[in-house]
Amino acid sequence: MKDRTIRCLLLATLVGTAPLSAHAAVLAADDFEDTPQGALNGQNGGTGFTSPWSVQTQVTVVPKAMGYSNGEVFVRSGTNAMNAPYPNNNLLFDRTTPALNADVVYMSCLWETPTATGTANEDFINFGFNPTAAQPTAGIYHRLKASVGHCFGIRAGSDSQDTTPTDANRTYMLVFKMTKGTPGAANPYTRFDLYIDPATTNEPPTPTLTRTATLVAEYSHLTCRTANQDDAGDTYYFDSFLIGATYADVVPANAGLAARVETPVITPNGGVFTGSVVVALSCATPGAAVRYTTDGSTPSSASGTVYSAPLTLDRSTWLQAIAYSNGMTESFVASAKFGQESDLVAADDFESYAPGALAGLSGGEGYLAPYTAVAGPKIMPRRLAYQRGSLWTLGGASALVVSNLNVGDWAFYRPVYPQSSDDLYLGFTFEQASDDGDKDDFFTLGFSASESEPRPAVLQRYNRLGIRHASGDAYTTVTTEVGRVYFAVLKLHKTVPAGAYNQLSLYVDPTSRTEPGTPTLAYNATHASSYGYLVGRTSNMETADSYAIGEIRIGRTFASVLPPPASIPGVVILLR
Repeated sequence: MKDRTIRCLLLATLVGTAPLSAHAAVLAADDFEDTPQGALNGQNGGTGFTSPWSVQTQVTVVPKAMGYSNGEVFVRSGTNAMNAPYPNNNLLFDRTTPALNADVVYMSCLWETPTATGTANEDFINFGFNPTAAQPTAGIYHRLKASVGHCFGIRAGSDSQDTTPTDANRTYMLVFKMTKGTPGAANPYTRFDLYIDPATTNEPPTPTLTRTATLVAEYSHLTCRTANQDDAGDTYYFDSFLIGATYADVVPANAGLAARVETPVITPNGGVFTGSVVVALSCATPGAAVRYTTDGSTPSSASGTVYSAPLTLDRSTWLQAIAYSNGMTESFVASAKFGQESDLVAADDFESYAPGALAGLSGGEGYLAPYTAVAGPKIMPRRLAYQRGSLWTLGGASALVVSNLNVGDWAFYRPVYPQSSDDLYLGFTFEQASDDGDKDDFFTLGFSASESEPRPAVLQRYNRLGIRHASGDAYTTVTTEVGRVYFAVLKLHKTVPAGAYNQLSLYVDPTSRTEPGTPTLAYNATHASSYGYLVGRTSNMETADSYAIGEIRIGRTFASVLPPPASIPGVVILLR
């Protein structure tokens, strides 16, 4: 059985071992520790709420320990948390609260931000209050805005000005406050404050963000709405909901509990190197141990390699580290990306994989983490042989096949060390393996600054090849045929060194290792100045639609993304 004494201390900041109901100012609380793991709908854990959760099927309770420690404030809610996963759009879930009509009402919660970053106005989630079971009209939101990045804000009828951008994959503590301009149960709430990452149990004189608006006099539902969680990293976690009458009711004191270990320091903290680089890890907390990973996974006190001596890196690497010590909360994760200087940035010919799902595979060279993929992309036996002029490749025995992904689904992404050279190239073999004949399906493969849709990218749609750029699509006159293997090279160029990529070129079916003087298609559009992800995306993929991709290369020269020179004496290659 759960230790209710500790749970009440952490959730409600009570004195001694009094039960939650003894502290009248705490109106409702739920840390999901009384809730079995699985679907949240219909669950009735916590205290103070007047109905179970009413939730769509995607929202679940999962095994996850979310903690927070900052100054006097400490929250450790246990082993369960709420999960609103990717992919979803317009999820709505709620729970009935006691009547909230006091002159001041507070709500706090733990909120873990997603790993995806994106580049457009998307990724929206809003938690707060409504008089009915509808989306919150007063509360906290987190969203991606192109001008700011991921950020928190206040919803008070409409969104507020945004706060400082948030970090990815980090747990925040948030305190939301509603105040009535004129005291009295019948008068409306007019001021809404947000405190981010409180460090004291005394209410700060200045909130992180304030918004004024005249709304309703009473709320009775804690509700949430999501939108556009369509990237593979768009997953949110929540825990430790508290609704109370005072700031101290919803901001638990440390009460002598464990402090957090200092975040480890990575020296040097990333960058480009030639040959190899020696990297040291350290932690300012005496006696703390450090674990690290180099495969893109997140380390913990129980996972990763124990650090004992400086590391020698001889390839592009995403290094992450965490520090921990007995009796203390483990540190935040330190992260640094290292890129090896080379004309060839990254490559994968899919030959090192057994047939099966792409997700989690980590072969090839130059990438910082394994593939992340939705259901659909698979490694399958397939040879994509290509020959034009003096340029040829027999291909390997395996290829990446993308099929039957339905409208709007993502195919895959994989991070590389962020590239900002004046010229950046992507080359790959490609086959439209099958087509249902409606010509509305498409596949794109290209670059992104995050896990979001690739722009710029090579595009195949309406049986034509083209470029997907910042504001739309441009097409070549090349008509693709089912069953024919093509070779595509996408070039990004900066007319101003160290500026933004603004010239795009597509070369279809090159015949030699020399870059042609005239591309198949050229398009000028301003994009980002750096890219760190290879992303493939599909849309409108019905049962009969499939694409095959082989020998993907990312490089800084035209020749670096082509098949390496080779010869097979006595073999004549007769390919179309």
